[in-house]
Amino acid sequence: MAKEKKSEKSVQKLIESAVEWFEAHPNESYNYLQLSQELGVYGRAARTEVYHMLMDLLATGFLKENTPGRFKLADRHREPELEGIFERRHNGIHNVRVEGYEEPFTVFEGNDSQALSGDHVRLQIIKGKAVRRGRAAGKVAAKKEKAGRNNGQEARVVEVIQRVPHRFVGTAQRHGNYLFVIPDNRTLDKDLYVRNEDSGKCKDGDKVVVDFVEWPAFSRNPMGKVVDILGRSGENTTEMHAILAEYGLPYKYPENLVRLADKIADGCTPEEVAQRVDMRDVVTFTIDPKDAKDFDDALSLSKLPSRHW
Repeated sequence: MAKEKKSEKSVQKLIESAVEWFEAHPNESYNYLQLSQELGVYGRAARTEVYHMLMDLLATGFLKENTPGRFKLADRHREPELEGIFERRHNGIHNVRVEGYEEPFTVFEGNDSQALSGDHVRLQIIKGKAVRRGRAAGKVAAKKEKAGRNNGQEARVVEVIQRVPHRFVGTAQRHGNYLFVIPDNRTLDKDLYVRNEDSGKCKDGDKVVVDFVEWPAFSRNPMGKVVDILGRSGENTTEMHAILAEYGLPYKYPENLVRLADKIADGCTPEEVAQRVDMRDVVTFTIDPKDAKDFDDALSLSKLPSRHW
């Protein structure tokens, strides 16, 4: 009797694992050997059980046999698919904003299909485990979402429909014949891998501009190509150019404009001084931190006729 109960629990657990797998991969089809491999089931007897389970799920209508011996999630059991704009977060908890919904859908690391911020994606709502168990038992639970409100409901990206151009600014770290670029903007939670032939004359520690190339399936890091070397990381001019490049603003100008700018006299003319409040004789201290990229906050101290400061 105990063995029968243990066997029933094992079968039920196997069904639940298979249901979750098919729901997580609605566009893929598997034969019983492939599914056994994905679920970590080994041995002839256990894999025979997987085959019988597939036939049972086929009989209930949960699966369909799209080619002989290969099974796929039936169309009527697919979760509704939506389209939206992906927002990548450094903590691995990403968002997808869908028109008509007040709150973004939550996409966890591993369910993002390697989408990047701004990409147009197709996503599928993930329902709770209770719903999946009901399906595993052949009882499909009808759970309708209130239109316009999803309260941060979890979803998975099933397809990147269209990528937008991606450009990143970061610091290069060279490792032999390849390098990684650590993005300044940490909304990209991965370093960019750059092959030696795509790195130009980049040296370790350079601040560089990198264009996204691709993110191969099963790769930990996206691939990029160095398109400009701004200079040594930490230098003032380099960091100022990095800020401009990050926001797509120009940081290089045609030579004729540079020559014209060089002809402009340095310093303030008497006419210009007359239009301003002259604070040059007032001792003033910046209150920006020492690592600030620009110093635009300051305090001055002067003694008043009342002997107050």
